[in-house]
Amino acid sequence: MDGTTPPTRPDSLYPDVTKPDEHTYDNRDSAYSTPDPTQDGDPLYQDPTDLQDEQEKEQIRAELQKTEEEIKTLRQVLASKEKAAADLKRRLGITPLREFKDGASKTWQNVQSSQAYKKTSETLSVAGQKTAQASVAAWQSVSRKLGEVKNSQSFKSFEEKVGSTVSNLKTTTMGYMYGPNFTYVRK
Repeated sequence: MDGTTPPTRPDSLYPDVTKPDEHTYDNRDSAYSTPDPTQDGDPLYQDPTDLQDEQEKEQIRAELQKTEEEIKTLRQVLASKEKAAADLKRRLGITPLREFKDGASKTWQNVQSSQAYKKTSETLSVAGQKTAQASVAAWQSVSRKLGEVKNSQSFKSFEEKVGSTVSNLKTTTMGYMYGPNFTYVRK
């Protein structure tokens, strides 16, 4: 580097990211990243200061409490019904494992009856048949080549050499074991 300053970049190519533009929402002071609903004109949002009086607030509180109590009651009824259903299942011998197996069986039946499964099954069947045919052809070719090699003069010469070497080794080994007058008779 010669100590000169680099050339400046044009602002049109590199906008200043420190300045907000009209497309950004500045939420640095917000606890959430969503915009303030009062600024967007959310029709479901009602500012509590817009309520007429204390009596209206009290009616809304009473309605909220009633709704929450109904929710609590419904949860208790649901829990009671679930417990009764579990007891009935137990009495019928229906275990969670059996339910799982039955559900899995039904799902598998649905999968098997689907068109996608049938098409895939057919495609795989055809592919399997073609693979089997190709394997048979390959093995036939290998078998034929091995037969040709076995019948070749080179292989017969090699086979005779290996056979005589093995025979010599047996005779030599037997001679050491049974004495010099022992001869091995090949059957």
